Amino acid sequence: MLARRLLAALAALSATAALTVPVVFAGEPSPTAKPGPAPAAKKGDAAAEKRYDPDNVTALSRFMETLIQGNAAYSTKNYAGAAESFKKAIALNPKHALGPYALGEAQVALGELTQAEESFKLAESLSDDRDPGLRARILFVLSDVKERQKKLDEAKVAWQAYSEYAQKHLDAGVHPTTASTRLQLLDDLAKMEKAYVGVRERIAAEKIEAGAPEAGPPATPPPAPKPPAKK
Repeated sequence: MLARRLLAALAALSATAALTVPVVFAGEPSPTAKPGPAPAAKKGDAAAEKRYDPDNVTALSRFMETLIQGNAAYSTKNYAGAAESFKKAIALNPKHALGPYALGEAQVALGELTQAEESFKLAESLSDDRDPGLRARILFVLSDVKERQKKLDEAKVAWQAYSEYAQKHLDAGVHPTTASTRLQLLDDLAKMEKAYVGVRERIAAEKIEAGAPEAGPPATPPPAPKPPAKK
């Protein structure tokens, strides 16, 4: 499930680049470009080896390429390697929400739930309605990781936030019914916990009423032994 969510996010980000990247990397001429000799490559020029577009339009950005490398590692269950790639991606573009979101997914797979929550919080702070699909995924996983850590009150607030956002963006691939299900489950858990506390208190009271012996006056200590007679 996590790999599919991550792949979907990457696909959404690269949707524009996907229209032109195959042409660029295959070395085929653009339909609108006039044929002619390629410009001479300068020694040490990185563009001579690989072409990048920071805007991810005419070619992949380094940020996007690094995310794809991380996703490839993730898909083979190399979660530690994926996390390292995603950290490099964040360094390349620290203001894009997809970097910390992807890192959080890898950290969940590694069992690092505290770190994952921090990554998802960062991703949430960087996301907005310009990409409602990505923001919805971030709100979803943030709710989930809180619930995994038994932060039930915080999880309930987070699921409610996801539900409200999902209702406003039904065309963004969201799942509002999931939020409703989780909220109901959290309510049921809270009721069970409250009932369990009441049962424990009643059992304790019954034990007291059943005759726990009352404390009486302290017993008289035995006399001290006499010292042995001198020979």
